[in-house]
Amino acid sequence: MPEWAEVRITRDFINHVADGRTVEYLRFSPYLKLKNLSQQATPFTVSAQSRGKELALHFEMTSLNPAPVRQYTLTLGMSGKFVHLENSEPPPKHSHAHFVFSDQTELVFVDVRRFGKGDYRTWAPYRGPDPVDHFDDFKSYIYQHLDKRIFLKPVSELLMDQRYFNGVGNYLRAEICGQSGINPFLPALKVIDDQFLAYVAHIMRQSYLLAGGSLYQWQNPFSTLEIREEKANFDDWLEFYGKTESIVDKTGRRFWFDPKWQQFADTHYKIDPDV
Repeated sequence: MPEWAEVRITRDFINHVADGRTVEYLRFSPYLKLKNLSQQATPFTVSAQSRGKELALHFEMTSLNPAPVRQYTLTLGMSGKFVHLENSEPPPKHSHAHFVFSDQTELVFVDVRRFGKGDYRTWAPYRGPDPVDHFDDFKSYIYQHLDKRIFLKPVSELLMDQRYFNGVGNYLRAEICGQSGINPFLPALKVIDDQFLAYVAHIMRQSYLLAGGSLYQWQNPFSTLEIREEKANFDDWLEFYGKTESIVDKTGRRFWFDPKWQQFADTHYKIDPDV
C-alpha cells in the first residue's frame, strides 16, 4: 500500500494542485529520504505521471535559459502521500519535502513510516509495463516469460511480483483472484490467458474509479476537495481483502481468498489443523 490506483490518484492530485503554479523554492526536513532533491534549481513547474507503483515528477525550469525537463521518480512506500497546504496551514507531522509555490501555498510530501524513496532517474527497469496504460505491452511481456520457472508459483504469489504485475499489491491480488473466481493456489502458468490478464487490468481500473483504498496511513488526497465523485464506496467493493479466509503465504504477506479454495490452501501450505 499504496498500489496502482493510489499512485495514480496521487498523480492526479499533484497535477491538479500544480496546474498554473510555479515552485519558487524547496524546503526539507532533516529526515528526507528522497535523494538529491535538494539539488533542484528554482523556479520550476511540476507535473506528474504514474507507471505501476512508481510516480514520476517532471520539473521544467521557467527561466529564460532553456533546460531539459528532469524526471524525478519515487515510490511511496507504505504511507507516502502529498498534501496541499493553503492559508499558512501548519504542516502535518512527518512532512519531509515542501514545494513552495509563488502564491505561498505548498505541495508537501508526507511519509509517516519513511519508506518512500526517490532520485533523478527514469522508470525502474526491473518493473514491468503498466497493466492498464500499456496493456498490450504488459500482455506481451507476460507471454514472453511464461517459460520461466517463476510461473510455476501460485498465481496469488506471482501477482505480487512487480517484474510482471507492476502496480498490484495485497488488496488488488485478493480482489483479482476472488472476483475472477479462479483458484489462487494453482500455478500461474495454468491460469494466465487473455481473459485473466484483461481481468487484472479491469480490477485495477475499477479500484481507481472507486477512488482507491483509503486504508491504514494512506488517504485519498482528494477527500477534502469537492471535485471527485466517487461512484461507489470502496469498502463495499472489496469482497475478499480483509473479509474472508486468509493465510500468510510464501511472500510473507497475508492473502485473503474465497473459502471454497481452503482445501487447496491447506495442501499447498501444509497447514496442520491441530496447530
